[in-house]
Order: sequence, then C-alpha cells, then structure tokens
Amino acid sequence: RFDFVDNVESKNIDQKNNDLILELLAIDFMKNNNKYEINLIFNNNAQIILTTETIEVRLEDQNEIED
Repeated sequence: RFDFVDNVESKNIDQKNNDLILELLAIDFMKNNNKYEINLIFNNNAQIILTTETIEVRLEDQNEIED
C-alpha cells in the first residue's frame, strides 16, 4: 500500500543553497478538515509543511539503553 503526500510547502529555506544544513527541532501536526498538516520545524525559523490524508508512524529503538 502506498500513501502519498498531497502537497509540500517550505518557508525560510534557500533551496538554491546546496551547502545549507538544517537542524530538525520539532515535528508538529494538526488536522485540517479531512487532511493532516505535518510541520517540520528547523533552526532559523525554517519549516517544511506536508499535507496528507493519513499519518502512519512506526518507531523503533535505535540504541540499547544501559543501566
């Protein structure tokens, strides 16, 4: 099964700058009518906003926690 992003917008990102490195600070989402808006928030007030009908997430531990 394939789920797709319907729309992508960016704010405060110089897409012509190939050396630009963004630091992801947070992920936020909200439901807007029958769609979801996923907001990826980066340093320097940069954002990428994804619009989709569904959100499916799977988290896995990447490191073992030692006591």
